[in-house]
Amino acid sequence: MDRIRSNCGRESRGFPGLGSRQGLWNLPDLGRGNGDRGLGPGWDGEGRAFPFRYPRALGIPAFRKRCGGFQCPCRRPPECFGPRAVSSLLSTGPGRWIFFCRDASCFLWDGSRDIQGFGLPCRGTYSFLRHSFNALCRRADPFRGKSFLEISSGSSASRNGFGMTVSFSRAAKRGKRRAGIAGRRKKEKKRIYRAAVIGCGRIGSLLERDRLRPHPCTHAGYYGFHERTKIVAGCDLRQDRLEEFGRRWKVPPSRLFKKYQDLLSVVKPEIVSVATYTESHCEIVVAAARAGAKIILCEKPMARSLREADQMIRTCRRSGTLLVIHHERRWHPNYRAVRKAIQSGLLGEIRTVVGNVLTSEPRRDWHANPAVSGGGPTLHDGTHLFDAIRYLCGEIVSLRGETERKDPKARVEDTGRAWMVLENGARAFVECGGRREYFNFEIDIQGTRGRIVIGNAVYRAWTLGPSPRYEGFVEFSETAPPPPLLPDTFPFIVEEILEAYEEGRASISSGEDGREALRCVLGVYGRARIGSGFAE
Repeated sequence: MDRIRSNCGRESRGFPGLGSRQGLWNLPDLGRGNGDRGLGPGWDGEGRAFPFRYPRALGIPAFRKRCGGFQCPCRRPPECFGPRAVSSLLSTGPGRWIFFCRDASCFLWDGSRDIQGFGLPCRGTYSFLRHSFNALCRRADPFRGKSFLEISSGSSASRNGFGMTVSFSRAAKRGKRRAGIAGRRKKEKKRIYRAAVIGCGRIGSLLERDRLRPHPCTHAGYYGFHERTKIVAGCDLRQDRLEEFGRRWKVPPSRLFKKYQDLLSVVKPEIVSVATYTESHCEIVVAAARAGAKIILCEKPMARSLREADQMIRTCRRSGTLLVIHHERRWHPNYRAVRKAIQSGLLGEIRTVVGNVLTSEPRRDWHANPAVSGGGPTLHDGTHLFDAIRYLCGEIVSLRGETERKDPKARVEDTGRAWMVLENGARAFVECGGRREYFNFEIDIQGTRGRIVIGNAVYRAWTLGPSPRYEGFVEFSETAPPPPLLPDTFPFIVEEILEAYEEGRASISSGEDGREALRCVLGVYGRARIGSGFAE
């Protein structure tokens, strides 16, 4: 196992997956004053590895003062933090920090791997950044700007196989430097946006119950945990969901509605999330835009037809409303990193793309009713797949598709397939549904100089190297995937949408992007033409 030299001058063993090919941490000291020996990789007293060694000279009183009395998510008091209680102290960007104690409730991992009881994903350090931040995503800016280290992309950086970097720079006196530059001017208070959620079901709010998902993972969670948004109202047809929504997000009964028209006229929210059945997306989005909503976050799929999608886009454009479609992978740090790697040419020319979103047969509820859902798994789940391929690899210029129904009486397909040509000439194939006994989402992107596989349960990369089996041959050699681009999906999804509105630009997941994903799905159904290919 590779060794990592810590800042205190001694050597400590590295983690599995952190070999020289994936790059080593370069961690400057936390400060040399009063005998502080700094932070570095090391071993705790029980023989388990942890990312950063606790600075012993930084006593509990000093620590509490510098951290502003912050508590770990497990609610343990700061007095419990010590050399054996602290597991990591990690910056996730300017003013954002991660602090964990050893309580199991503070860890978040993918459920399939657990390194030495620590929950560290063994795909490498960059994945650890994302998983760590997810565990504290509900506590935005916990140190209120009193950060010790910050992430940057400059010198003294660790490099992975793609030449991309993650580094740590000393910023213990960042606040003083800022004061010297900007004087003693107070930072302007940012605007707080009033948000309402129409549709309090799974993606609207209920998925926050899921203990395995990174949180927040719902529309209400985004607004409830972000410092610049406040949930002021909710709407749903079911009384039990309304009551739970009110209890969870502290919304008074007077602001819980069964009719979205009443919500829009009484509350007049600035942000409206539409998390209802597909059949009502167009109607609600149009009504919200006309009622004066500044931002609308609409759940996927965008609509049932291109006519509805065009009406949504046209109405929002006329009213000056920012329309955003919730294809959340566009905000995910791994997908953003892969997009950057492809655009920089690290994979060479993209030649082949194979994607799948595999599920069981459609549920016998509203999903099986095309008048409500608009289609089967090709629409409900495949919209993510088509959108992700467009986001990563470019426009789809030609498409030919097919659908299958095992049950001849079924009203929606159980399997959809598409063969596509991308704008650079690459070929792509996708499969949606497929009557599997499991769920899987992944995209395999193959270029002339590398390959990346990314999905819900996989994130791997390969570059070229000499063959270890055949003399004179060149083969793939696995390396670390591109490091995730921080921040994580949350808070980035909210911050990006607010910045897009304030700057007068489109979001990275615009209504036009949602329309193109819908057009691909309808191409598979034979209801839209894309290039020379036409679905039968």
